[in-house]
Amino acid sequence: PPRLVTTRLELTPETWTTRIELEDTGAGGTRVTMTITHEPTGGGRVVRRLQRGAMRRLVQRTVDAELEKVPAHVARVADAG
Repeated sequence: PPRLVTTRLELTPETWTTRIELEDTGAGGTRVTMTITHEPTGGGRVVRRLQRGAMRRLVQRTVDAELEKVPAHVARVADAG
């Protein structure tokens, strides 16, 4: 069965939710699906609209940086096994 982890980080002006789902593939691998959501909880509609593009770019850079680390993590696990 699929495995799922969800975390919520509630800050004063915003809430971040990260959902990571692990699912076995037919080829013996694991499919990883990651969803990150950001919900502003403060500020008006105009402020939220202005910040949306900057927030999207920040999240994309963060995700890209984390994905770059995956091959090294996989190699480390393979070496340990």
